[in-house]
Amino acid sequence: MKKGMAIVLCLLLFSACRPGTISHRGQKADVSEILSDSAHVTLRYAKNFTVHYLSDGTRLVDISVTGHKGKSTYRLALIPRGIKPSVIPHGYDHRIEVPIQRCIPMSTEQLAAFIQLHALDQVCAITNVRHLQNKDVKQRIAKGEIAKIGYEGNFDTETVMALQPDAILVSPFKKGGYEALQQVGSPLIPYTAFKEPTPLGQAEWVKLVGMLTGREKQANAFFQQVEQHYHAYQAVAAKATHRPTIFSGEQKGGQWFVMGGKSYLAQLLRDASAVYLPQHDHHTGGFPSDFESMYAMAAQADYWRVMNSYPGTFSYQALKAEDQRNEQFLAFQRHHVIYCNIASSGYHELAPLRPDWLLADFIKAMHPELLPAYQPHFYKLL
Repeated sequence: MKKGMAIVLCLLLFSACRPGTISHRGQKADVSEILSDSAHVTLRYAKNFTVHYLSDGTRLVDISVTGHKGKSTYRLALIPRGIKPSVIPHGYDHRIEVPIQRCIPMSTEQLAAFIQLHALDQVCAITNVRHLQNKDVKQRIAKGEIAKIGYEGNFDTETVMALQPDAILVSPFKKGGYEALQQVGSPLIPYTAFKEPTPLGQAEWVKLVGMLTGREKQANAFFQQVEQHYHAYQAVAAKATHRPTIFSGEQKGGQWFVMGGKSYLAQLLRDASAVYLPQHDHHTGGFPSDFESMYAMAAQADYWRVMNSYPGTFSYQALKAEDQRNEQFLAFQRHHVIYCNIASSGYHELAPLRPDWLLADFIKAMHPELLPAYQPHFYKLL
């Protein structure tokens, strides 16, 4: 226990990794720097994209896109600005000079990487700002430095065309409406981090934004810190003497959306020394269920994870008001609901890159004796 607590105390001394801001507007790339060990991007956890370097510093990026029409690969060549590229292999028809000068991330989860890498100067527009908490982004919007272009399915294409972005990051599995953006002429880069089945795999997508913005070194340093923290917390959780059971979600509109047993959330909870229900499910994403099925499976579960957007302070009374039957769960009766309010926590702009914080939050909730001094970032006992 002493060794585990020493690790955690050391972790608590670290602040979030904040690499210095570097201006890249119009800057020519230094190929030797791109190919240096500190800037070279190597992937360990992400499964949905790969990187291959050419001798001139060009990065060949393959992004896996699996949807209802099957599996495809988006091939992208990132060419150092000011460098005449060598022969680029056939199939890499999408080509972008980097560092980019103007980019549009289509979700707050994508914006998170730009925030973390201090690359907001390279963000020219965003979409939905409903739950946005970041003060810097809000100020830039107020000053007109970052434009708002509507939301999925209803984009302001005229504004997008006027901005002439070098790249637009899109989520190909969502509502979309991206067909209207095809006429803009800017590359639409699929950003499929949320399809990664592991927490560290999702966070490692910060390296793609690092390559786009010329901040590979900062992205590598940031991810290395997150990875080290995650494994340290995982080691602390392994000292737990009991593995409680936990289920997730709520019934909304007659359906209960369940995160699969092979999803990133299930992995987080297992790493926090818990047993996730459904225990033997093989879905990597989510799937619909109903109250009766969830109650049959999780009526006696020790904990219940809930995340929603609630105006004000969420409570057990509010959870009961959503569905009177919620009070039948043992976790409700024991006040073992682990809750995150996305309306006020900054979850979408921080959590995608901070699985270490998420893991520590769950450990604190279910094994408080292991992290007595830790203050949660997103989730805490309701």
